[in-house]
Amino acid sequence: MALYDSIYLGAGLSAHLHALKNSKERDNILMIDTINRHEYRHSWCFWKSSDIIPSKLIENQWPLWYLKNKNITVEVQSQEMPYCLVWSDRVLRHLAGAISSRCTWNFEETVQHYHDGTVVTNKGTYKANNVFDTRLSWDDFSDETLIQDFCEFHIQFSSVNWKYRGVTLMDFLERTGEIAFCYILPMTPSEIILTTTFFGTGKYKKSTHEKILTDYLKYQHHIEPEQYVIDRAIKGSLPMGFLKSDNNKLGVAGGGIRASTGYAFLNQFKQAHQLMSSKSSQLDRLMDELFLRLMKAEPELMPNIFLQLFQTNTPEKVVRFLQSDGGIFDHLHVVSLLPKLTFLRRGIFDCFSILKQ
Repeated sequence: MALYDSIYLGAGLSAHLHALKNSKERDNILMIDTINRHEYRHSWCFWKSSDIIPSKLIENQWPLWYLKNKNITVEVQSQEMPYCLVWSDRVLRHLAGAISSRCTWNFEETVQHYHDGTVVTNKGTYKANNVFDTRLSWDDFSDETLIQDFCEFHIQFSSVNWKYRGVTLMDFLERTGEIAFCYILPMTPSEIILTTTFFGTGKYKKSTHEKILTDYLKYQHHIEPEQYVIDRAIKGSLPMGFLKSDNNKLGVAGGGIRASTGYAFLNQFKQAHQLMSSKSSQLDRLMDELFLRLMKAEPELMPNIFLQLFQTNTPEKVVRFLQSDGGIFDHLHVVSLLPKLTFLRRGIFDCFSILKQ
């Protein structure tokens, strides 16, 4: 039986950050994952509000952002906090390089069970002083948790150029009883990353996302299917809610995600560097409670609320709120924009008791 100081179940961002922050030079570390995440590429995005991410890892950045709902477009610009994209495989290989002398990666391997430091997989048995689980289990989250269901499409145009220079953060779709939107990153005039997204209670088939993509490009942008090729399509789902109880997992599996927005990338860096205070976490929990209950009860109100956030705030204030950097005044301003009668009718303001915990 192979012996290790630490074993990580899952070899994603949280595992690499935790190992880098907490291991010693002579430690013997094992990471186990079903896929090779050092070779698996998808986008991670964030607003550059600090230098916590090395500039050499940033693939693209945009100081211009759009939010759209029907015939309304909000255009926002910030040179101070551009919206940035990094590739997941580049980030993980960068972090892996810093721990390569003390870490082994077992990819294409499935954990069957683990107990008391012993991990059994389909390929072997391992033992460690510490076992860290980063695998997402929906059973760990409360029954009220919403689902961010998405599909990231990498698209190459053959005979058209994408006319928007900035990022389309949200272009809302007309869907009864649910929140749906397209999120678009223009990489070059002939290449975009378009992600179809639902905030709701269900998970959707890839074919549903494909149909939304086709209709959106055809009817909103007059681009026919023969004018583009989909290079890659990456389907995924993330929780928008809270853990039933504290657990010892890392990353999203341990609640390391902004419940109301689904932002997880920068939060995991902050947690690894211990930059998230208890006070701000309580404020964020309060705001997440307010937003999630409204999303579930009155989804048709959310497009205008998101547009109002950007219309009535400075870009920097909105970014601080969305990325869990905001202070109490940022939060109070956000509350002032929300439909208070809806909250009061549903008894939502009782979640202010969170601040007393």
